Amino acid sequence: MKSLLIPRSLKKAQKKLKALQKSLSRKVNGSNNRYKAQLNVARLHEKGSDIRQDNLYKITTELIQENQRIDVERKGDEEESLFSSSDRQCELGELIRQLAYKATWYWLWDNARSRLKGSD
Repeated sequence: MKSLLIPRSLKKAQKKLKALQKSLSRKVNGSNNRYKAQLNVARLHEKGSDIRQDNLYKITTELIQENQRIDVERKGDEEESLFSSSDRQCELGELIRQLAYKATWYWLWDNARSRLKGSD
C-alpha cells in the first residue's frame, strides 16, 4: 500500500501564501500596492492548484502502471495525506476519476469500472 504525501513544493507554497495573505491584509483598500498584493496571492493560489493537480497525475499514472488491480478504500483522517481536510472529497473523486480513465489504457473498461468503485 502506498502512502500519498503532500509534496514539499506545496508545503512551501502554502507557507508563502500565508505570508502574502497577511501582507495583503495590511495594505490600504484601493491602493496600487493592494492590487499588486492581490495579484501575487492569486498567482500563488493557482500555483498551489497546479502542484496538487500535477501530483495527482503522477500518483495515478504510477498506480496504474505498477498494479494489476486497484481497490479504493476511504479511511479516517491521516496526519499527513495528499489532501487537506477541505479538499479531501473533491480530490478523492478526481483521483478515482483519473484512475478509471487511465485504467482504460491498460484494461477493458468494464473491468476497470468494477475495480475502481470507492467504498464508504
